[in-house]
Amino acid sequence: MCALLCFVAVGVYLIVRACCIESGYKVLLEEGDYDRAAKAVNNRIGTIYWAVMTAAYLLVSFLSMGWAITWVIWPVAGILYGALTAFLKMRT
Repeated sequence: MCALLCFVAVGVYLIVRACCIESGYKVLLEEGDYDRAAKAVNNRIGTIYWAVMTAAYLLVSFLSMGWAITWVIWPVAGILYGALTAFLKMRT
């Protein structure tokens, strides 16, 4: 069992290391999500989207005084942002 866990640990280390190096090359070479046009669109949309979500969170929280439950807005907003960016990538 100990040997199996050691092999799994080494395998995971090698996979993570290779992925980190590959993503670093993509950033340096500006490929995929890191090209200049994609970054410009993501910055513009992201700035507006997160400002609106922050305003909505504060508005809902102050009006309802339900601070214990309104934090749920943030995970939902994150999922919606991922869906929005994926939709915009499909359109272009």
